[in-house]
Amino acid sequence: ATNWLGEVEPGQKGFACSATVHPSAVTMPETHETPLLMVALGTGIAPMRAFIEERAAAKRDGETCGEMALFFGARNRAEYSYEQEFDDYQKEGVLQHISLALSREQKEKIYVTHRLQQEEQLVYDLI
Repeated sequence: ATNWLGEVEPGQKGFACSATVHPSAVTMPETHETPLLMVALGTGIAPMRAFIEERAAAKRDGETCGEMALFFGARNRAEYSYEQEFDDYQKEGVLQHISLALSREQKEKIYVTHRLQQEEQLVYDLI
């Protein structure tokens, strides 16, 4: 984990957002039309995969589904177990954005917080 958000000082480049914490629970929005921003690390991808699968089924049933973005962090591509599946969902139009942070695949470590910062407009638009 990083402390990027905790270290952002007022006036520094960043983004404003409101958030809600649901202790010990990961829940879907009440409607599939709600945009969904998902952030997962390692095995934490499992509930996000379930959300994507649910939206895919809803879309196939003719429901209108909101935009979805997945930010996934791992040490390397081998830990990105569902790559082909998520690429297929992206081609199908279910998952519009995939951003990977593979921290050990290059000299400089890249984490999910870096990707979120790089995509700050997308993050703002979805939340």
